Amino acid sequence: MLPVGLAAVSAVAVAAYMLKSQGGSDRGATTELMALLAFLFGTLSALGYVIPAATFTVVATLLLSIREPLHRLAESIQEDEIYAILKFGVVSVIVLPLLPNRVFGPLKVLNPRLIWWVVVLISALSMVGYGLMRFLGAKQRELL
Repeated sequence: MLPVGLAAVSAVAVAAYMLKSQGGSDRGATTELMALLAFLFGTLSALGYVIPAATFTVVATLLLSIREPLHRLAESIQEDEIYAILKFGVVSVIVLPLLPNRVFGPLKVLNPRLIWWVVVLISALSMVGYGLMRFLGAKQRELL
């Protein structure tokens, strides 16, 4: 029944989006996406995963409540910043898990995963610092 229900909700969401887009309004697909997510969160809850379902629901509601500031933030991000975020993702999510977690070297002190954790930490601190300078620094200039 789950695949049939998901297909039905997806079909209704796609039909609603198609009707909305033919009307000439460019309002996005938030409502349709939330309909799919509500079905999935309800399914998680019905399967006994109440805590994850509740957590995802709260996070989705939080994201919906700050939708306008998120849109402004997304519009202000430049292309090179997107590439920097993607590179950080590659460094932390793809490369790090691939590195062996054992010691090497003549004195058995070099652990590639621990060394890469330092790279990830420095990259994350650099990215946070850049973000704070970019967004909080702009507010400081407005105050002057």
